[in-house]
Amino acid sequence: MRGKKNKDLWLQYHQLAKNLNIKIHWVRGHADNPFNNRCDQLATAAADEKNLKVDIGFEQEIARNSN
Repeated sequence: MRGKKNKDLWLQYHQLAKNLNIKIHWVRGHADNPFNNRCDQLATAAADEKNLKVDIGFEQEIARNSN
């Protein structure tokens, strides 16, 4: 996982998904895929919320990389 963005989130995902049969299918963003468009709507709405929780893992990674 060296050099990956959001390493902490990928590690959490791996822990949760390792016993599941998950298939990932890449789709081009903003290409009129209804599921991708819905995810974009949800992400945008969440980002616009006030009082978001701080992503401690992200903040720690930024601090490590800024030195």
